[in-house]
This record gives sequence, structure tokens and C-alpha cells, in this order.
Amino acid sequence: MYLHFSHRYQCNFLKGTPLLTITPYGHPDVPYLSDLVIQCTVVNNTDFPPTLETKWRRNQVDVNISDSKYTGSTLDVYTPKLIINRVEFDRDDEDVYQCAARNSEGWGTSERTLRIDVKGSTCSVNYL
Repeated sequence: MYLHFSHRYQCNFLKGTPLLTITPYGHPDVPYLSDLVIQCTVVNNTDFPPTLETKWRRNQVDVNISDSKYTGSTLDVYTPKLIINRVEFDRDDEDVYQCAARNSEGWGTSERTLRIDVKGSTCSVNYL
């Protein structure tokens, strides 16, 4: 007995978006007015489309990398980094950062996030 199929079937499989990790992650203690470096690693499985762009997010909003508060790279599609200059209580405490990368399948984001806990003091001591 022979089976004959007269229809052609086309299967499209979703290859997947980039996988990302950041370091440090969690809730690191960051000294007041210090610089914090966040490193992202973008991993594409061999059958994933190549990464086209990366970006950083702060509290679910894209970071403007040209802001004087930040330095780093969004052009590096493998290991982008973000430097937060002079971490402060007012602006940075409790903020959540995440890395994102896009390929032709869509955006992937780091599952782990970083929430800044600023430590230190703003008081000054005057000696008499």
C-alpha cells in the first residue's frame, strides 16, 4: 500500500529572540556617588537569527545613552555595557535596569534585573 499526498505543507518555526544575562544582578549595594558598571551578555543559539541591536531599560523605559548620567554602548551586539555615573539617592535608588536585544524574530530581555540600593551618606561634617 502506498500513500500519496497531493498537497504541499510549509512549516514555519519560530527561531527565537536573543537570550540575555546581566551582571551584577539582584540588589547590589552601590556606594553613593560611585560609578556602577552593568555588563550584558547576548547569546544567540546557532539557529537564531543574528542580533541587530541592543538597548538598556530603566524602570521599563529606554535609557538615553547620550545622557551625561550614562556611558556605555548599545552598538555592541554581543557584550553591551552600561555605566551609571555618580549613583545618587534621588535619581537612582530603587531603579530597575534591564538589557534588551533585537533580532528579526523580535526583542529579548534579560530575565534577571538589577535594582540599585544606594548606600552611604550625604551629610558633611564641619570641624571647629
